[in-house]
Amino acid sequence: MDIRSVSIDLSREATGVSVVIDVLRAFTTAAYAFDRGAEDIVLAAKVDEALALKRRFSGSLIMGEVATLATPEFDFGDSRAEIAEQNPAGHRLIHWTSNGTQGVHRSVNAAHLVATGFPTALATAAYIRSLKPDSVTFVIIGLTDDGDSDEDQACARLNRRATGRRAA
Repeated sequence: MDIRSVSIDLSREATGVSVVIDVLRAFTTAAYAFDRGAEDIVLAAKVDEALALKRRFSGSLIMGEVATLATPEFDFGDSRAEIAEQNPAGHRLIHWTSNGTQGVHRSVNAAHLVATGFPTALATAAYIRSLKPDSVTFVIIGLTDDGDSDEDQACARLNRRATGRRAA
């Protein structure tokens, strides 16, 4: 199995299994939302789309951030601490973030697409093993010119070890 890691800027090049990792915000918050009973989560590509989806799906709530800041149009932010105080049980959540959800939307060439953080890392690795893929690309959301994304890279390493494979 060929395993590699890329930044969000190269996520379009990911084929095979693409695993988008955003530990600090998006996909850790999503895991907490599911743990609190969210019915499902729809990842919006744009803020305007998130607002339109909320109008389309009665009773839905928007969570997320714009440039790491809460926005008044959203019901709550992209924070596991904040979601722990909310009651999303039975609600469809619309999720938009500046990075994590964008990595999913940009991974257009993936045969299988997974989003993960530490709370779901081992389940992600089990899913990857079940697919027996030829290639896996970890899209490291925090990997930018001004940051090293230690937490996202650590999650990718955990997934590699849990799948029983080393990076090529």
